[in-house]
Amino acid sequence: MISKTSASITALLLLQLPTSTLSSNTPRIIDLSQDIPQDKAAMTSSPGASAIQQAAAKDPLIRAAIVLEHGDIVASYHRDDVDLDETTFMVHSTTKSWTSLIVGMMVEDGLLSLTETLGDIFPNNEAWADVTDGSTEFRKNVTVEEMLTMTSGLITTPDNMWDPSWGGSSLEDSLSYPDIGVKGEFSYLLVSNIPSYIIKERSGINPRQYLAERVMDKLGIGEDEYDWQQNDDGVEFGYHGLLLTPNQMAKFGQLYLQGGRIDPSNDERLISQEWIDASFTQHATEDDFGLPYGYLFWGMGEAYCSSGLGGQDICVDRDLGRVVIQQRDLDYGAMDDMQGLEHLVVAPVALNGSNYFRAASDGVNDAVTSQPKEDGEQVASLSDTSGSVHLLATSMWISMMGLSVLVAMY
Repeated sequence: MISKTSASITALLLLQLPTSTLSSNTPRIIDLSQDIPQDKAAMTSSPGASAIQQAAAKDPLIRAAIVLEHGDIVASYHRDDVDLDETTFMVHSTTKSWTSLIVGMMVEDGLLSLTETLGDIFPNNEAWADVTDGSTEFRKNVTVEEMLTMTSGLITTPDNMWDPSWGGSSLEDSLSYPDIGVKGEFSYLLVSNIPSYIIKERSGINPRQYLAERVMDKLGIGEDEYDWQQNDDGVEFGYHGLLLTPNQMAKFGQLYLQGGRIDPSNDERLISQEWIDASFTQHATEDDFGLPYGYLFWGMGEAYCSSGLGGQDICVDRDLGRVVIQQRDLDYGAMDDMQGLEHLVVAPVALNGSNYFRAASDGVNDAVTSQPKEDGEQVASLSDTSGSVHLLATSMWISMMGLSVLVAMY
């Protein structure tokens, strides 16, 4: 069993991985409706790509991993049973960040305001009929922004974390589903379908339809190339349920890296730079280990990550110009043991500024590729970080609810 003290110390060490001293802060814009460009030389011969291969291959549960640097795929790994373009997989709470994107687009379209409350959005008393614990006014006063920052006072407890309705089987059930905690305090809500009903109420369409019409087409993703699970009411789950391919996850990360732009030939943005900045800003702090939380994104050092149960990760480091994604099978045999929360494998290697992801002969290194720290500062090698990865993951998962069983980013 890993102690809380050792986990927190290791988390702090991992969050201080070396970053770049020569990184380019102006992202390269690629056409996200097309396949992501590949730097074949980097993928086959760079030290960083080799490090990714080693880290991923050591964990048989890793399904796939992709690293982008300045708009190119520079490292890639997948098991034989995974096709990076075609094999979809449940990404669990990574869904939260896609929901955050939809909410941001609706805010920018004037359909929604961050300061609006659930009572403003659902004024009909019938919507609140399932709330029988006297907390109706508390719930009505929850704002949209509080739902994004996990500070609403709506909480998950062991009694409802495995309820088969997965966040609510209807509007009424969803509004009454969470338990009540303390408003303004960070508490990670594992599942909730309240955001889905907000999207439906204000846009007139379900989250999947919104995603298909407004997002996926711009990313070159066909409607039959992904899935989003629904509740009994036929509404998509708000905080989980997306099934995506590794390359689709990579495009989402690159969208945020390049400031919401989707095509280098024009200035059109799917989402504004301002919303991305707000999403990657610390609005709340996880109490036990001080992890930052943005708009349904976790802060990890210089990066912000969309993370889901068991190791489904999309991390964006704007200083390094890198995006890293990972898909990982769940280890069902270890779910009641903290040692089973060993899931954050690839990101700490990919976001280590001392790891080069360009081939020595391509002429890129001196211009834009990350460099180690100077002035004799010690840099972490792959062997330095690989053992720390699992401890950070443990500290993150445990701290969310103070439990010792699967208290993870669902």
